[in-house]
Amino acid sequence: MSGKKTFTLLFIQLFILGVGGSIVGPLIPIISDSFEVSLDVVGSTLSLNAFGLLLASMFSGILSERFGKNKMLVTASILFSVSFLSLYLSNNFIYFTISYFIFGISWGIISLICNSLISDIFDSNRSSQIIRINIGYMLGAAFAPLIVSSILFFNVNWRYLFLFIALINTILFISMSFFKNKIYLEKKDKENFASLFSNSRKLLSNPVIIFCGIICFLHAGLGF
Repeated sequence: MSGKKTFTLLFIQLFILGVGGSIVGPLIPIISDSFEVSLDVVGSTLSLNAFGLLLASMFSGILSERFGKNKMLVTASILFSVSFLSLYLSNNFIYFTISYFIFGISWGIISLICNSLISDIFDSNRSSQIIRINIGYMLGAAFAPLIVSSILFFNVNWRYLFLFIALINTILFISMSFFKNKIYLEKKDKENFASLFSNSRKLLSNPVIIFCGIICFLHAGLGF
């Protein structure tokens, strides 16, 4: 697949990701009423999404070297659709929280792999291409409140938002499964994979990382 077609595909993926990552915020009062939990509980629980992003940032790089970036992207995209289908079907808040945490993992993997693929594909103007691809996410985030308002204005059940995004993303990852991008493995990748957990343990024990994790946790809830 040409670089232009790949860019378009990844741009759409980040756009859908931007919509998915931004529709929950405007829905918090409705989610609170539906599951009969307080607003502070909803905000705090949704902060677990930040830990999903943290896990993705630690593991996605080495896993993509081991299994290939394309496979990781398709897998994360499938996980994205499954998590949103679970959000649509959730009948209690615990189930909703777990599903949203899983979405956080897919969110982090998709974002990192998309940027990495763009960096691999474009030798010239690499920085500008990375900025352009992330405009897709920002556009999705900008459209999300409008989409939520439209759904509520027409008195449509808010759960259908999650179902719709799951279906749209499913169509996209089926398309992504057909494009090939040669990424070869070296012996050192297997060695890195073997030391994955020991390296992550050292990273998580770093006081700076712990402090940043606390900041991310608080930022996510307060942001929503």
